[in-house]
Amino acid sequence: TRSTKIDQRSIAKNLRIGIGFMTLQLVPIIETGIDTILIGSLISLSEVRAYDVHQKMFSYIPAIASVALFPLWPAIRNARANGDYSWAARIEKSGYLFVGAVTALASCLALFAIKKIISLWLGLPIELSSQVLIPLAAISILSSIGMYQSMVLNGHGKIRQQFQFYLPYM
Repeated sequence: TRSTKIDQRSIAKNLRIGIGFMTLQLVPIIETGIDTILIGSLISLSEVRAYDVHQKMFSYIPAIASVALFPLWPAIRNARANGDYSWAARIEKSGYLFVGAVTALASCLALFAIKKIISLWLGLPIELSSQVLIPLAAISILSSIGMYQSMVLNGHGKIRQQFQFYLPYM
């Protein structure tokens, strides 16, 4: 019957969207674990511990940013649905600068305080060269900006584009 076909189409559409969201969630999980595997196999297992501890500290920056940014998705979606495109555009444009500035400040503070924080946290010093720490700080900034971009794209209903962008990572 006709209603059965509509339900099947609806189910298929929602299933595709669900698979897209699942893929968007899997990419960061894969991305998070691959670096320690590479360091262990290409450099040495002894470096993995130092890297992992420092990386975890810097990973809190985009994690906290994601909690703060998550409400933007429905806010942008709602503004666009109500025809308030100028508000959505202002938020979208200013957000990149704001997220970049706040996470850059947090990353710089982490760079300066990381030795002390890790020493207090673990009770022993674990050193990592600035040649690795500075890229970790930069990655935390870029990850936060990427999270913001995801919220903007989600607000525009562009899940498929994100899925296509992340597909090469898999």
